[in-house]
Amino acid sequence: MADAGPGSGTDAPAALHGDALPPERHEPATGFTRRFGVRILGLRMLLPGDVPVRVLVSARIYPVPRAMPRLRGLLNLEGLPLPVFDVGDGGEGAMPTLDERDVLVLREGTLAVGLTGCGVPEPVQVQPLAGGVAASHPDAKEDPLGIAGQAWRAEDGARIWYECSVDRMVDALAALRTEPYRAAAAA
Repeated sequence: MADAGPGSGTDAPAALHGDALPPERHEPATGFTRRFGVRILGLRMLLPGDVPVRVLVSARIYPVPRAMPRLRGLLNLEGLPLPVFDVGDGGEGAMPTLDERDVLVLREGTLAVGLTGCGVPEPVQVQPLAGGVAASHPDAKEDPLGIAGQAWRAEDGARIWYECSVDRMVDALAALRTEPYRAAAAA
């Protein structure tokens, strides 16, 4: 399992592979800031610049018997088991056999988590939406996990991006994993 990099078939900037995202860059002349974002459950989410990010190309994901929704499985990342969640629009969830997919890894060590279905981080030019409320914007989306933070308007004016808290997202995905078992235990 190798990290993606130049010539690996991905168009992501080389700086995204194995290191934190490049720092935010504010352009005073335009009022926009360059950030990186991905799609999580249909929402355009901006990744925090201080979170280490890696893209693993064709990573082997091992199934977890009786896995809960959204948990694709586990992969071995430098000797540590890494949970991999499907955060795509369809949310295929658990799989019955070994699978190979591109995985976005957020954080490091025992705090790391893998995501599939979100694509490779893309650079975007954004500025905070007035008041941070996007509900009236035509591109506003419902947040099924409650992980969207401040709303940002893309430079084209047509798209809304939301601040993503990686900690809140992981907590929400973990709650989705265990909720059916909590309900069954309570019954």
